[in-house]
Amino acid sequence: MYIKKFLTIFLLFFSLNTYAAEYVVKMLNIGESGPMVFEPDYLKISKGDTVIFEMTDPNHNAILVAGPKGGTNIDTEYAPKTSYTFDVEGLYFYQCTPHTLMGMAGFIEVGNNANKAEVIEAVNKFEEGVVVPNAKGRMQKLIEAN
Repeated sequence: MYIKKFLTIFLLFFSLNTYAAEYVVKMLNIGESGPMVFEPDYLKISKGDTVIFEMTDPNHNAILVAGPKGGTNIDTEYAPKTSYTFDVEGLYFYQCTPHTLMGMAGFIEVGNNANKAEVIEAVNKFEEGVVVPNAKGRMQKLIEAN
């Protein structure tokens, strides 16, 4: 009887953990969508998933601009690889500090985008500082498409 309960609890616990996934976001000087980009620039994941920020090219970071209350605070501090597990649902908007003028930013949507209105405000403010014509408005288009 006790063995049956133990096995049930054991299997339940480990089966819940097997559904968490890992994703990689690359920080690039040149990517598919142009210069100074995160790839992918919009990532949809589930609660409990892990995102690894990989500095594929040097001199990049990822720092949170806007996100859900109590959510993961993204700050890679120029590390070659940094991983974060996202346990709070919502939309996260992050940027590369030295390349904000070039529009280097991205999104992670965890489960839902209930805080999208707040993130849109942050995106609009971010876009005011983008000076590279090809990058201007890219984040606004990206958030509107999702």
